[in-house]
Order: sequence, then C-alpha cells, then structure tokens
Amino acid sequence: MSPNGPMSSSSSNHEMNSGAQVFILLNGPFNKPQDLPSQPPEGSLVLAVDGGAVHGLSLNWPIDILLGDFDSLSPRVMSVVKERHPSVDIRTFPRDKDETDFELALRLVDPMAAKLSKVTILGGLGGRWDMTLANLMSPLASSLQFLTIPPPKPDVIFRDGGWSLHLAVGPSELHLGPAPEARRVSLIPLRGHVAGASIKGAFKYPLENGVLKEGFTLGLSNELGPQGGSISIESGVLLASVSPLSDEGFTRPEPNF
Repeated sequence: MSPNGPMSSSSSNHEMNSGAQVFILLNGPFNKPQDLPSQPPEGSLVLAVDGGAVHGLSLNWPIDILLGDFDSLSPRVMSVVKERHPSVDIRTFPRDKDETDFELALRLVDPMAAKLSKVTILGGLGGRWDMTLANLMSPLASSLQFLTIPPPKPDVIFRDGGWSLHLAVGPSELHLGPAPEARRVSLIPLRGHVAGASIKGAFKYPLENGVLKEGFTLGLSNELGPQGGSISIESGVLLASVSPLSDEGFTRPEPNF
C-alpha cells in the first residue's frame, strides 16, 4: 500500500474520459518510436516509474504521477522533475517489497481500464532480460482487469523504436493500420493455446479460426503489407510482435575469418 493511501483511481485524483490513453515510462533502455507524438494526446495520463522520469524529461512531456522506491532516480533528477512539474503527484514506496514499481503502476491505472483505449509502456524492453520478461508478464496478473474486461479492451502495448509488442486476452481484436513499409508480425501464445485465431488483410500467410499452440511457432514471422490488417482471437493469451520487415533487431557484423 502506498504511504499516500490505497492504490485506486479515486486516490490518484486523475479522472479519465472514455477513450483516454495512459503512458507508463519505465527505467529501461529507451529508443524513441518515430511516430511518438511530440506531446501526449489531450486527456492522456503520463505516469513515470522511478528512473523512467528521465525519459519524460528528455521528451519534454508532462509527468502527472511519479512513483517508485526511487533507487534509480538521483536527487538531482528528482529536483528537476519537481521544478518542471510542480503539480506532479509523487508516491514513494519502500525498497523492500514484493512487487516491482511497474506492478504498482499497473495497479494504480487498472481501475481506469474500462475507459482506456490504449496503455503504452516505454522503456520496458531491453537491458536486463529478467526485467524485460517480468515486465511483459506483469499486465497479465490475475489481480488486474486490463485484459479480461469485456471488449472493447485497451490495447496494452510495449514500444521500443520500430517494435511494438501487444498483449491480448481473448476475446480480443487488434487492428494494425496502414504503415509506410511492410511489417513482420509474430503471434506467440502465452499460458497455453490460443483458439479462434484469425488474421485478415494484407498478410502473406492467412489464418482463419486457427489454433496457436503454446511452444509451437506457427504464428512466427508472418508478413503484413503496408495496407494493414487485423488479428482476432476467441480465447487464450497472445503476444503479438510487430516490427518493420527491414529491422532484424540487431546489426550482424562481418565475420572476421
């Protein structure tokens, strides 16, 4: 429990309108997506988690809530946050606790889920792989309603550079709009099989009412044309990875032999 009171939407003092967006800034490596707006859409909530405040400052974004145990935020950066954002809601937690700071942030935002169109997590991928994996799984906690409320559900998406990782719990539908170039789309089932999987639009490999089995790679490395398409599932938990077809995620060095 926060020293400032229970973690709830009412205690955050931020009323969200229907269709609003939430941005959660974490402390991991941050590669700015090219289409990230210069400012969050009007009515958005920006929540910085500990050292993730640095990303908010570098973007020159507003920071509505800053929370964490602040083991990765220097006093100097904290003072800059307070100076630039005098009305920021700062919530301090003990370092010795059972949850990560990201989990606490999700718990704070979760009561707003029914009103949200999108929850975007920045700085949540790369760096420590244990933290990356934990971050990807955290929105799926049984105590959260993000992905289990009836449709329409908010799109929960991790972004890093040109990569977007969407989490979906069926029944759910994900729309991938037009883009400047072709994209690689991989569908990875989590926590068992994903049933009733259909992909429509400009995909190279179609699928209609299929089953994606945990541990199998049927949904890996599909290609989506610039026109876009959609992904729908009836049941199960899905990770949908979307990236430019030209982006292999690393630079292959020339062999030295």
